[in-house]
Amino acid sequence: WLYAPLVIRTAAGLMPPRWSERLSALERAFPHDKSVLGRVIGLATIYHLSQIAVIGMIIKEVGGSVPWSYLLFAVPFINIVSTLPLSWMGLGVRETAYVLFFAPHYLTRENALLIGVIWLLGMTITSAVGGILAALSGDYNLLKTKGPTDIESS
Repeated sequence: WLYAPLVIRTAAGLMPPRWSERLSALERAFPHDKSVLGRVIGLATIYHLSQIAVIGMIIKEVGGSVPWSYLLFAVPFINIVSTLPLSWMGLGVRETAYVLFFAPHYLTRENALLIGVIWLLGMTITSAVGGILAALSGDYNLLKTKGPTDIESS
C-alpha cells in the first residue's frame, strides 16, 4: 500500500496512453493518508481474528481441538486457497483445504469437511440476508448513476 502508487506511477510512464490513463486513475484511488491505511489494516486484523475465532468455535462444537497458534497459521492459507478462481465460491477447494490442514492430526476427515460446509452455509445465509435487505431497501440510485468514470472523478 505504501509503495503501490509509486510502482503504478512508474508503470504508467512506460505504457501506451490508453493504459497510462487507466493506471493513473488507479494510482489516484489509493489512499494517500497513512492514518486511513492504519485504520484499514486495524479493521482487517479485527475481521480476520474474528473469523479465525469463529472457525475455532465451530471446530470445538464438532468435537475437535486445534491450538490457536495453528488456527492463526492454517485459516489464512485456507482463505487464500478458497479465493483462487478454481471453483464457484471456493466450493470443494475450501473443504479440501480444511481436510488437508486439519485431518488426521486434529480432526477426522468428516469433521474437517463439516467445518468447510458449515462455513459455506454461514456465508451463503449471511450473503442472502444482505442481498434481500439491499433489494428491499429499493435504493438503486448509486448503482444507476455511478459508472466507472463517475467514480474516478469524485
